Amino acid sequence: MPEHVDDQSSYRHYGPASVTRARAVVLLKQMLVPLEVIKEILDSYGDEADVVAFFTRHQAEIVGRIATLKRVVSSLDAIIDQERRVKAMLDSSAFEVEEKTVDTLLIASIRWRGKYSDCGKAFAKLYSEMGRYVCGKPMDLYYDEGYKEDDADIESAVPIRKGKQVPGITIRELPGGKAVSLIHKGPYDLIGNAFAKLADYTQQHGLHCQSPARQVYVKGPGLIFKNPKNYLTEVVFLID
Repeated sequence: MPEHVDDQSSYRHYGPASVTRARAVVLLKQMLVPLEVIKEILDSYGDEADVVAFFTRHQAEIVGRIATLKRVVSSLDAIIDQERRVKAMLDSSAFEVEEKTVDTLLIASIRWRGKYSDCGKAFAKLYSEMGRYVCGKPMDLYYDEGYKEDDADIESAVPIRKGKQVPGITIRELPGGKAVSLIHKGPYDLIGNAFAKLADYTQQHGLHCQSPARQVYVKGPGLIFKNPKNYLTEVVFLID
């Protein structure tokens, strides 16, 4: 409150104590102290030494918020990087068969039998046990020569930087080499078209495919949006 209000001009006049209080309010606001807490501090205490306990607690809260914000930034970085990579892939791909060389990968994997749609359980275990070591896109490796409805021979895998021994998970190298690949855009239940197109290409060009075929999940359900028509999956056949 002003110490005096001029009757003629309505100017408000403040003394040194009010100026000091205003400066303290500004400083504490810059320290992210809520206004109601600032009022309590200025009304109840007269020196910094009196509020050391409060400052200690407030500092701990700020440190905790910084850690949270760093995790948020890391998550945003991952999403932004993922979408930029996907955009670059879309810009460079005409959704036609491509011949290329794939690198040898260190993978953690689980081999199982069942329906193709049952891979979620294997990936859940892989990410639960190996999450901090994962360094690439998840994939399914198919060992059958053709489509199987209920008893497919599948190895679900994730590329990793290094391995640790976990019961039920195999750590091994997945060989690289010359390959043909095709990007499929759309729901997983339509990906058979991509396999058929690759098979036709290899037959027409006299190429021999090695087992297993790979289905690499470039972009699936997002953290926010789940739009199957925008899923991107790369089908890869290694060739002799």
